[in-house]
Amino acid sequence: MTSKPKMATTIPPEITTPDEVETRLGTLKFFDGFPDAAAEMRVAMAMRFKQTIVVLLGLLALTAPSQGQNAAGPLPSWKDGPARKAILDFVKRITTEDGADYVPPAERVATFDNDGTLWCEQPVIQGVFLLERLKQRLPQHPEWKTQQPFKAALEMDKQYFYTAGEKAVMELFAAEIRAAFKSLR
Repeated sequence: MTSKPKMATTIPPEITTPDEVETRLGTLKFFDGFPDAAAEMRVAMAMRFKQTIVVLLGLLALTAPSQGQNAAGPLPSWKDGPARKAILDFVKRITTEDGADYVPPAERVATFDNDGTLWCEQPVIQGVFLLERLKQRLPQHPEWKTQQPFKAALEMDKQYFYTAGEKAVMELFAAEIRAAFKSLR
């Protein structure tokens, strides 16, 4: 925006928005008191990241099995009940080689819709999935026991993530995304 608004009255400088503001997000630009598109995007991304951090930290407290949950075996975080039983029965039927419902591995496809909500709209689901995958892959990566941010995630160290911020969380997601793509080869 190159033109300045034409005003009939003088506005005291103490109540105006400057054209540029330096923040930890970088330089935010404004025109006539409103942020430009780039400033809006930076602020929106920062807010989304902050929400993701809050969710991840909350998940650290939620991922340990509680009373009534199964500490081992398939679906360890699920409480015993009809939904868990139905899923386990279904998986058993399609994976039992001499069974009538057997499906060869090459023909198996599993889809989960989270009750119609897209996975990307549910950061809680993403965080739980990420932490579970890190635990599953730990035997192939013993260095994670001492390497941050993996160590913090495995130990559920909330303070580390408060301090380390976005880069640490993105490193965890990047590691899982790389592993997922490697498994497709």
